[in-house]
Amino acid sequence: MSTNEVLGSPTDPYLDPPSGMATIESSPRFVEGTGKDMTKHYPYVDALRAVQASIVADARTVRSMLEHRGEIGSGVEDVFAHALRQLLPRHVGVTKGFVIDSCGAMSKQMDIILYNENTALNVPLPEAAFPKGTRVLPVESTYACCEVKTSLDAAKLKDAIVKKDSYKKLQRRAYRPDASIVRHTYLMYGEEKEHLQSMFFTLCIESVDMAGLVDVLNEDQASRPYEGYMDGVFSMDCTKENSLIYPKLQEEPPVARLELLCETGCRLAPYRAVSPLALFVLLLMRYLQARPENVDMMSYWRGGI
Repeated sequence: MSTNEVLGSPTDPYLDPPSGMATIESSPRFVEGTGKDMTKHYPYVDALRAVQASIVADARTVRSMLEHRGEIGSGVEDVFAHALRQLLPRHVGVTKGFVIDSCGAMSKQMDIILYNENTALNVPLPEAAFPKGTRVLPVESTYACCEVKTSLDAAKLKDAIVKKDSYKKLQRRAYRPDASIVRHTYLMYGEEKEHLQSMFFTLCIESVDMAGLVDVLNEDQASRPYEGYMDGVFSMDCTKENSLIYPKLQEEPPVARLELLCETGCRLAPYRAVSPLALFVLLLMRYLQARPENVDMMSYWRGGI
């Protein structure tokens, strides 16, 4: 696959590139079978592109105003968290902190945690010891975690992989029996799962070429099941040759079926996307709309009455 293919054309009109940007060759004006004109703009995704531009502008403001690397990093994390908090449904909480399981294991500190507010006790940590707003959440209540980087390179991606592993190793087992006569499953990683699976993404303002970062991920994921993968890398700088790392399915053209998670017959590959933020949140919504699970918080009880 050529590394300059653009996600969003020709098969997904909601992610079509603006005038003048290179696209896959021979893109038709109309998407076959839909009657949708690829030359038109779509207000919903145009609004998401505006949010993406705002993230980049706010991050640049943070970098220009702050000198300490740690403060810049925290500021950019807040920029992403604010944008996601505004975009995602009300039941989806956006916070930072640690994720735990009922066996006593804990993740490393996560820059962004997406969780179901209806199934979690959102426990704050003392502000004297942790940054304001730091929380502890049960893994069964979380949808995904994100590592945020201002500028991403191979070394920082390896750091994100360590955090990914600390989150994905947590065991999702604290559930109450489902009284429904209908058996509910979740289609993730190409298989029916009894419970939601932990997803992990890296978000950044800019990065080195994604083609080089794919090698870092391939080395990490060579012997892992798909559930252990870094699920995607999304850079808000869509001026680069590649702006995201994303599953490539066997179908041709490469965007024939857009999926957020890897499955049998696919691999992670670099793409150039016009609207990486739009692609991320629109695909993520498939899992945020999933039927909520019955989390058994008493499984976390340790000690006598």
